[in-house]
Amino acid sequence: MASPPQPGEGRKDRTVAYTGLFRLHDWIYLGPLALVGIGLGVWGLAECTGTDCQLGGWGARLIKSVGLIRGNMPYALDEQHPWQLVAAQLLLPGIFLIGGAKLILINLRRDFRIALARRQSSHTIVCGLGDTGRQIVENLCADRAPVVAITLDDTAPNAVACERLGVAVLKGDATQISMLRLAGLLRADTVVVTCGSDATNIEVALRIKTALEATGHGRPLKILPEMGSAWLVELVRAHPTANLSSKAVETRPFDLAANAARLLLERPEFGRIWRMYAGGRAPRLQPHLLLVGLGDLGMELISRAVQTTFALPGCKLAVTVLDQQGEASAAVLNARYPGMHDLIDWQFIQTVFAAENPAAWPQVWQAVEEALAARAPQWTTVAAIVTLKDDKDSLHTGLQLRERLDKLGSSGTPVFVRLRQRHELGQFAASLDGPESLLDRLTAFGDLGELTSFDVLNDVTQGGLAHAVHDNYRAGGTGAPPSEEADKPWTELPERFKESSRASADHIPVKLAVAGLRLVSSPGPPIELTPAEIETMSEIEHHRWMVERLAAGWTHGATRDAVARRHPDLVTWDILKEDVREKDRIVVRAIPDSIAAAQMSIRRERLIDATGAALAGAEEALKQVPAGAQAVVIFDPHSEGSCTFAEAAAARGARLWVLWREGSHTLLVASRKRGAAVLREAIELAVSAREMAAIFGMPIPSRAGRRTGSAQLPEKRG
Repeated sequence: MASPPQPGEGRKDRTVAYTGLFRLHDWIYLGPLALVGIGLGVWGLAECTGTDCQLGGWGARLIKSVGLIRGNMPYALDEQHPWQLVAAQLLLPGIFLIGGAKLILINLRRDFRIALARRQSSHTIVCGLGDTGRQIVENLCADRAPVVAITLDDTAPNAVACERLGVAVLKGDATQISMLRLAGLLRADTVVVTCGSDATNIEVALRIKTALEATGHGRPLKILPEMGSAWLVELVRAHPTANLSSKAVETRPFDLAANAARLLLERPEFGRIWRMYAGGRAPRLQPHLLLVGLGDLGMELISRAVQTTFALPGCKLAVTVLDQQGEASAAVLNARYPGMHDLIDWQFIQTVFAAENPAAWPQVWQAVEEALAARAPQWTTVAAIVTLKDDKDSLHTGLQLRERLDKLGSSGTPVFVRLRQRHELGQFAASLDGPESLLDRLTAFGDLGELTSFDVLNDVTQGGLAHAVHDNYRAGGTGAPPSEEADKPWTELPERFKESSRASADHIPVKLAVAGLRLVSSPGPPIELTPAEIETMSEIEHHRWMVERLAAGWTHGATRDAVARRHPDLVTWDILKEDVREKDRIVVRAIPDSIAAAQMSIRRERLIDATGAALAGAEEALKQVPAGAQAVVIFDPHSEGSCTFAEAAAARGARLWVLWREGSHTLLVASRKRGAAVLREAIELAVSAREMAAIFGMPIPSRAGRRTGSAQLPEKRG
């Protein structure tokens, strides 16, 4: 797979320095000076001997001093008028003039920004300043990109914060084209719509499309409306005629839950299962996900895991969901994805996770242990994912789950915690294992700042590969002429065809990995697929297509019927007609061209065992890795020799996998501090002894055997 950034890498610091957070911040300086001026006036009137300053008491003197703001200058520095009184009559009017001028200047500057908003060029318009809208504005400001915001309430805290960043904030209704024109619609590059309602967001996008089509707008404007409602997303993506784009606009709806799921499942930890299917080997270990909390994010994770990450022949994902709704959640999932229940071995356990309810914790963790124990030996827990609504509950549950998995001997199973607004807190929690820990065993994901970054919203990586897949399809790369409704430029393509290209692009790393290849996110020399690689990947591509249809409720039928959702090709590869197989082969043969067009490349991959007795031949195996291929070394962190070899291999460009022991409570730490930093930099994931045996086609050791010591690696001493 394309190597994603490791935790903590590649994430821009999007902290924006707020200047002038308080509207009256200047009075922190002017206020004390005014008090000094009034004090001098009262003092001077008390010392004054002139007839024009003889007053009865302190109250009258105070009122007289305040009146000096008028600046009529009745006093002169002489024997009758003391210097304090003269200074006060100069200071107070000066402060008043400075404060007034400052207030006028602030308002003029704000009005000037608003007046010039229409003249902005190549900028982004953000409609709606909720949490998502404000975060997008902050990200754009951090990137020094021009931005204009529209909101119904310009006195709300988010609007004030954006205004203090120097952003022109227009008060008005974004559904009105006149307001969008004031924001510089005709000169903008992008419009992001986050008005808090999916219906409103789509309405704004459609009105912009209609308005720009009527004016014959030249270059396509990119519109990014937020959509979180499952039924609306399904309508836009699945309806055969739904098209939010045209020659004038390119509309790409975004869903924060879907983006969070995609970014998480692209991590290398979820890809280790792919190597167990290499060369068409019969699977002996199946992937299992432990999911705490369901909701929209949980359903997106399950859907994407089934249809993309683990869409492999013979692979059936097991999911254990611990959720407040229990079995009732299964009905919701079934309604959203009609055929999903046949593709997943799922289990729903009703339980509540609350950091403030310690009395319920023993029952919760007993349920977790029972859920893990209930899984048959052929399943391997790929990850535990916490997706609770409250960040505090999510982090607490993640920490407790990490501790529980360690006690159960699953120290290498990663725990991912969704934290919307607490990225740094999650980084702190992940560092609790200490600086010598080789793995980030508790990782925060789903941070709003990351999900609203330019690259994610504009789908730079995925979009580039999806575009290339579609362009190859239009050029006849699949061996058949494109259909009339799909033979259109990307900007005019109906959303369901875009989604199909995205799904195909997302699955490319999976097919490559099973064939012993790796997708690299940078250009490289071209590679020619072998017949064996083409055949392996073609079978996987057919399975992916079949899973996509089955999840949507399609069934096998003698003839294709889109209304009844029946298709004759919904059969396994071994009984699929040869002419249909050839279509899949043509698709696979076009993959290198699509990857090259997206400015990416393919490398062959060699796995090298550097543990136990295999360490003796590891050096020779590393030397035999062809030029341009990617070496992946599996090493034992508790073996001095294995660690030394891993460090040397990493220095030569190899990637590393850590071997961890199921049944052991020993944390995955470097056996010595000297190599910890070098190893951490090159490590992609952890692999268990059982998974390693499945990858290399060896007998899988039993759990009982490892616990009794017959197949267990020696414990680390000291």
